[in-house]
Amino acid sequence: MRIINKAIFVKVFKDNLSFRNILIYLLIVSVPSLFFASLSQEAKMFSDLSLELKTEYLSGMFLIFSFFWLCGIALIMLSSFICSGFVAEEVSEGTMPALIAKPVSRMSILISKFTAFAAAISIFSFVSLIFSAYLW
Repeated sequence: MRIINKAIFVKVFKDNLSFRNILIYLLIVSVPSLFFASLSQEAKMFSDLSLELKTEYLSGMFLIFSFFWLCGIALIMLSSFICSGFVAEEVSEGTMPALIAKPVSRMSILISKFTAFAAAISIFSFVSLIFSAYLW
């Protein structure tokens, strides 16, 4: 018996790479960019400060947000959004009884769903890495 069911993996992978999930992820990823755009307006208010103080202030704020962002806040938010409906989605669509009736164990269903989700998240991470390198 295989641990990962290919049909379940492909279905969940395609579902996770839906336009809605990509749009939500891009919105989550763009939040720091919007915040730093507002910080540049705040830096204009400090026109009487020296350039060194402005640079230190903005770089400190950038380091704080970079630390929390690199810890995976965006991925955690997307993970909770997607994973909250793993089993509930199957029950509401009426496909859970069909899945359980087949010779596929419940553990295989969950592992297949999780690995498909992990593959989709790795694609999202790669896209956000490229996006952040482009903005840098």
